[in-house]
Amino acid sequence: MTEEIELPEAVDRAIDECIRENVLRDFLMEHRAEAKAMSIFEYDQERPMQQEREAGLRKGKSSCCTGRCRRIWPEG
Repeated sequence: MTEEIELPEAVDRAIDECIRENVLRDFLMEHRAEAKAMSIFEYDQERPMQQEREAGLRKGKSSCCTGRCRRIWPEG
């Protein structure tokens, strides 16, 4: 079973694991707070950007889909 944890805790765990495994160890030890903040910010930004792209595709399909285009992009 997969444990569900909040994003900040997950990022902390990932940073701890990287340090233990000697992945960017020196950098993460010196810039831990900055790396954590950026990881959370980047993660949070991707979701709205993806939703915006999907909405744009739906809008484009609905305004374009007549006749020939409807065969290319069937509804549903």
